[in-house]
Amino acid sequence: MGTAALVLGIISCVIALIPIIGILAVFTALAGFILAIVDMVKKSKTGEKKTKAIIGLILSIVSGIVMIISSTIGFGFIVYKSAQDALSNLDGNSIFSNVLENTQINTTTSETKYSVGQSADIDGIRVTYVDVDTNFTDYSEYADISIGHKVIKADFEFENIGTTNNYVSSYDFVCYADEYDCDSFFYVDDSTFSSTLSSGRKTTGSVYFVVPTNANEIVLEYQPNAFIDEKVTFIVE
Repeated sequence: MGTAALVLGIISCVIALIPIIGILAVFTALAGFILAIVDMVKKSKTGEKKTKAIIGLILSIVSGIVMIISSTIGFGFIVYKSAQDALSNLDGNSIFSNVLENTQINTTTSETKYSVGQSADIDGIRVTYVDVDTNFTDYSEYADISIGHKVIKADFEFENIGTTNNYVSSYDFVCYADEYDCDSFFYVDDSTFSSTLSSGRKTTGSVYFVVPTNANEIVLEYQPNAFIDEKVTFIVE
């Protein structure tokens, strides 16, 4: 019986390594476990060596643990793929197509640039470029502005034109001066803003950045959804 327990333990370990099918190892592992226990009890009475039975017992236990892990991973992968396929085939469209349709998104490309007074629709949000101050100075006296730099301020209005709640934030903006990214400026009372808008609701907010005074082109890029590769660009100067 010790030999049989050892063989069943080895077979159980091999089967347990196979995802999904590995669940069958429960039968060989259980049989090996029982045979190992029985053989160890008998040999305890006779004083014979129980090496094979002990190894078979250990392998049976190990195979059970491996079987649980591999089966969990296998079933998890199947569930993930099934969910992914279901989402991507929903009504014959991808999940992103459905989101775009349900929220009435009117996307624009990053090549389009907007000036003060113009509006852009993106990801269910209508962004209106209200005003810009290219040399903003009404900030805290403790602000440390490097020589050769200045602060810009841009004001925006946001309207949720979708059918579900939409989140807007100052952190959705980045600034570039001659293609180099610029740091946000926080030494003002309203340096940041964030709001969750229900359908049809509006809010306003301002963004501040430190830029070189000799920059030839300064733009702001707005990307409200990191999962959709769409953004709009606003011209500062």
